[in-house]
Amino acid sequence: CPSREDTTDYTVKMYCDDGKFDPLASLWFNSPEDAIRYLFYEPSVHNIDSHCNLSPSVLVAFIVPYIICACIVYGIAIPSGLFIPMILSGAAMGRLFGFVFTTFWNAIGIVKASHGTYALIGSAAMLGGVTRMTISLTLIIIETTGEVQFGLPIFLTALAARMTGHLVNEGLYDIHIELKHVPFLPWDPPIWYQTVRASEVMSYNPVVLDKQERAARILEILQSNRHHGFPVVETVKDKKGKQKRRLRGLILRKHLCQLLSPQYRYRVLYTDQEGPFAAPVHSLKREEAES
Repeated sequence: CPSREDTTDYTVKMYCDDGKFDPLASLWFNSPEDAIRYLFYEPSVHNIDSHCNLSPSVLVAFIVPYIICACIVYGIAIPSGLFIPMILSGAAMGRLFGFVFTTFWNAIGIVKASHGTYALIGSAAMLGGVTRMTISLTLIIIETTGEVQFGLPIFLTALAARMTGHLVNEGLYDIHIELKHVPFLPWDPPIWYQTVRASEVMSYNPVVLDKQERAARILEILQSNRHHGFPVVETVKDKKGKQKRRLRGLILRKHLCQLLSPQYRYRVLYTDQEGPFAAPVHSLKREEAES
């Protein structure tokens, strides 16, 4: 057990003597927030055989089982987070790589960064590769750590992790959307959509409104169907002189009801009406219409 001298306050004594702490227990049995602070702010170690603080052997003994446990916990039906485990595992991996890099920098005489800096960049890389976020991730890490001077390296790291991850598979959230069959439109439409026209997927003879309509016809349309929205069209002439209808927009049922006078609005607006012309369930009640 190393001594608590020249170390951070985010350590766990475990079974060590007074004035000493267990580095591995400080990662496993600490709160996730304190474990992340321990990885960020613990002084660097430059000797692979050193037991003064976070040595490579301690980091490897923590990273492998922790990532396995994080994958298992996230995949089962229990409430579990994603940000904190990814930041913690990424910080541990970043600190491990930092030891390798600083050893190489020492050999060639180049000024090196602290292992805590590598832990910060590693957490951004891990979280960016999993969530595929860039700008928002950079802001989150900067706000939580207060390291504004590392804004550009964090952004470049998250961007590189995103691009590298896209070469392998989709992001974790996109994968879960497909697994749960959520009706979510992708960014790019299917290729065969490029040859399909809107007229081929629209229903025939839709209920439409002209740009200028009489109140009687609006009331008739609202009473004769239960649609929640109506296309607004305009009759125009093409170059050959033929009349065609051009779509100008969409107006909702509740907006049409608000345009009617109160005595007619009640017939199609409030929900305590019965019969074939009853309004939709989510329509306003009579008291709300009067207000």
